[in-house]
Amino acid sequence: MILKDWYYGDTKDTLPQLRKLRELVECRGGFTRDGVGGLVSKHAVVIGYFIAIGRETAPILEHGLFDISPVYTLHEPLPAQLNPAYNGPFAASSLYSHFTQCKSLKLHSETARILDQMRLLFETILDLAVGTFRDEVDKAKQTASEIYDHISSLHETTPDTVPPKPSLTIPPPAQAFSPSASIISSSSSSSGSSSLPQFISQSHDPRHLLLRTDPQPDFIYATVRKTAILYSRAISMRQPLSTVCSNPDFIGIWSTLWNVSLRRWHSLMGIFMWVTIAILPTGGRTQFATMIKSFLHLGSVQMGIDHWEVSIGMLQRAVRVMQWLAGDEQREGTDAEGDVRMGQ
Repeated sequence: MILKDWYYGDTKDTLPQLRKLRELVECRGGFTRDGVGGLVSKHAVVIGYFIAIGRETAPILEHGLFDISPVYTLHEPLPAQLNPAYNGPFAASSLYSHFTQCKSLKLHSETARILDQMRLLFETILDLAVGTFRDEVDKAKQTASEIYDHISSLHETTPDTVPPKPSLTIPPPAQAFSPSASIISSSSSSSGSSSLPQFISQSHDPRHLLLRTDPQPDFIYATVRKTAILYSRAISMRQPLSTVCSNPDFIGIWSTLWNVSLRRWHSLMGIFMWVTIAILPTGGRTQFATMIKSFLHLGSVQMGIDHWEVSIGMLQRAVRVMQWLAGDEQREGTDAEGDVRMGQ
């Protein structure tokens, strides 16, 4: 019922139902007790995170339901070999290597560098605890601003901005050898005909041997670049994604994303989830809301079944970044030494 209302209704309509579900789980002893099954617990938790991401708030189900801390305490051992498809900027660096080292994803080197920059930026934000000095927050925002400037200066669709030089060159017209011209002249002198079928002249034209030098668009790179610009701009301004991502920004990412097949995105599930999370707060208010929500739902559930620690960790880190972005910078205090701290 909650999932149905989230798909087809207003997100705020799910809040009373989430509170009722929370009371029910509390009556059964919490998610970690035997009264609630593991699969049911997983589904309930990820749904709570979906709604929290769309609203850019803390998950309702998480707080107060656990024995020690408001963190889902069900742990499942990870396999010895993690699925590289689940590697994304929100995945912990302790689980996955740098994108520039992950050759199995078959990403362009510039795309991999952008993703590594995003992961580093997120980890910087996550390291900023409540009460952090303002200058540390300013450093994080300055880093995001520098990343934003760098990524914005890159080409929109092709990571290789300088086309390769052609391997063949056309000689000057006066020195060029044209077999078709000699055939035409000899034919004209012998038979008086001044024309030949068009295919003969085209087949012997040396210009048809030239290799195409125009760089082809890389739409995975283009999608990653636009999404990274959105995240870095939001962090540099410390504004929620719903505020920074305008409708044209959403349409730009959404339309670029569809130039890549879903099969290819399935092999890049962690990156695809990172893109979906960025556009959900704005796209969730458009006619594409149901499809965006289904992408996030199906991807997270699949990841949760295979690698629960990766899936829940990704959602938790995404929510924490969104909470930081939505933080009220006016809630500042001064400590005993006169230094301004955030979140006091």
